[in-house]
Amino acid sequence: MSINKKFAVTVAYLPDLELLEKQFQSLRPQIDSMVLLHNGPSPVGLENLCTEYSVEFLPIESNIGLAHAQNQGIEYAASLGATEILLMDQDSIPYPLMVSLLSQALASHPDAAAAGPRSIDLRSGHKSRFLMDDGAVIKVFDPGNEASVATLNVAHLIASGTLLRTSALSSVGLMRGEWFIDHIDTEWCFRARLNGWKIIAVTDAYLGHSLGDKVSRVWWGRIRQISHHSPLRHYYMFRNTVFLVNLSYVPSYWKIFHLKRLMQIFLYFVVLAPQRLLRTKMILRGLFDGVRNIAGKKTVSHP
Repeated sequence: MSINKKFAVTVAYLPDLELLEKQFQSLRPQIDSMVLLHNGPSPVGLENLCTEYSVEFLPIESNIGLAHAQNQGIEYAASLGATEILLMDQDSIPYPLMVSLLSQALASHPDAAAAGPRSIDLRSGHKSRFLMDDGAVIKVFDPGNEASVATLNVAHLIASGTLLRTSALSSVGLMRGEWFIDHIDTEWCFRARLNGWKIIAVTDAYLGHSLGDKVSRVWWGRIRQISHHSPLRHYYMFRNTVFLVNLSYVPSYWKIFHLKRLMQIFLYFVVLAPQRLLRTKMILRGLFDGVRNIAGKKTVSHP
């Protein structure tokens, strides 16, 4: 009888060490092995923190992007016999039992390539909703404060907090490294579903997570939480959305959904957010590079 071996793969870029330590403290009793990959020169104290919590430290000399770093971590964990691989961002803190609940969901759903938790914003306390589809109908599902359904068959998950079934990687493959950051997880989930796998959300498993630099609450048909990102991140969001909608295995109704979301982001941030001219410039560059299929890291003179 095989025994599950759970690895956590955290990718970091100049992390808040106090927040990262909270992640390690929470993960340590939930996981068998932990590895951290840091993109670029490491901040003082990072390697010592990894040593303190028995986290294997794998430095990367330059910023190769989230996707390439995730792939390196996944391949490393798989080479050491990992049967389940937990992907983590540097600003995420698992709640107690999160990994156990996700692993139980994978055991109960042998046709699932991945299981993910419900995110709770560490700043606002806002709980995430899940995107589902039934035929050509997209549904935004809110489990409420008390989840009535333990698992959901969803369209995709955010990478942080997602537990991958290692055996699924043989048919699905790794992340698209050339995308660098943004929509990497979305595309992987669509590809997994194309190969006959399901994507499972576990509504009573929780992950504290900070999406974006800050959040705002605005009225747009209902009260919505808006995550703020840098102009450079908007470049990747818009470029990679163009990549996403050009994929043949992404259904047309999902292409329309993501293009509409881009329009909402454009209208809000170009009209109401600071650095409007720079954001507009980076968004247009992203769209232009997306149409021309220019991938990889974007080098700009602005932060």
